[in-house]
Amino acid sequence: MDADALLIYRIRNGDEAAIEAFVRKHYPSILSYCNYRTANHAQAEDLTQEAFYRFFRAIPTYTHKGRLLNYLYVIAGNLCRDYLRSIRQAESLELKEDIAVPQKDIEGSLDIQHAVESLSEEFREVVYMRYFLDMKLQEIADAEGISLPLVKYRLKRAKALLKDFLGKEGWS
Repeated sequence: MDADALLIYRIRNGDEAAIEAFVRKHYPSILSYCNYRTANHAQAEDLTQEAFYRFFRAIPTYTHKGRLLNYLYVIAGNLCRDYLRSIRQAESLELKEDIAVPQKDIEGSLDIQHAVESLSEEFREVVYMRYFLDMKLQEIADAEGISLPLVKYRLKRAKALLKDFLGKEGWS
């Protein structure tokens, strides 16, 4: 039995400490994902809390298969999509998504951020999940609800587009 399955078992049996351990373990990843998707830290916190609330509400019917974090990403992704859709409808403005680029290499990070932002949403998603969240390809497929070959295609296409974009800017 893996650690998440054990936590789920303990949560279902009313163990408050297990709930706290579960949230501590997965909260930073989900918050980072929501922050990336919304570019609004306060809203990202709200959506992260809502994702955990919905997960705990559905825990009696949850069947543990594979990686639990993927299930949380699906919930958070749906909440972010709904939030962004409501913003677009309310304001009729295009939203600019902000990606938190790791600051390992400060020089050029703005170029990389601009290049990633230039990608369509479907390509941005797989790039972010693969390189910023360090998810495996199958995990991305599960989280996005798409096939593994489609994830591979999107990642390959995104890398080619980024190479073209950064190549034009003097980056290779």
